[in-house]
Amino acid sequence: MLLLHSGIGPSEHLQQVGIKPRVNLAGVGKNLLDHVSALVGPFTITNESFSQQHFTFVPARDSRPSNVIQYLASGDGPLAQSGSMASGFILSNKSFYTANQWPDIQLLLLGIPQDDEGLLTLSKAFNIDAATVKQYYGPTVNRDSFSIMTIVSRPKSRGQIKLASNNPFDHP
Repeated sequence: MLLLHSGIGPSEHLQQVGIKPRVNLAGVGKNLLDHVSALVGPFTITNESFSQQHFTFVPARDSRPSNVIQYLASGDGPLAQSGSMASGFILSNKSFYTANQWPDIQLLLLGIPQDDEGLLTLSKAFNIDAATVKQYYGPTVNRDSFSIMTIVSRPKSRGQIKLASNNPFDHP
């Protein structure tokens, strides 16, 4: 939308909404893909020796000055992990496979347990009611846990976006 409101996009459409075209680029606002995903979990880790290896990040435990110093000094410790612990791909139907194809499902292993602030972020990111998120994730707050995100990596549907007006605050 930023490009369209800046006058970069299909000239005809921009003129229809009263925006002076600066660069005529027919593809702007087209070929939008929604990579549908589902978060499975959380799964709580109860093995204490496993959790001490810092495969997950628990904010209440791991956001300490000593961990910051450890990371700055040696580049390791709980702050050295990204939260995305592993990624894998699945070709769900071998009839989909050709030499130029790639898997259609991606799995992400996420080792970031939630705290109260994380629950709010999760609620906003996935547009889920905050109370629902808190009820679902509440029992695992500040505990070692992980989730698996499944993602459609080759969606078949494609969309486009058009401006309703030249006002950037109007919904498209």
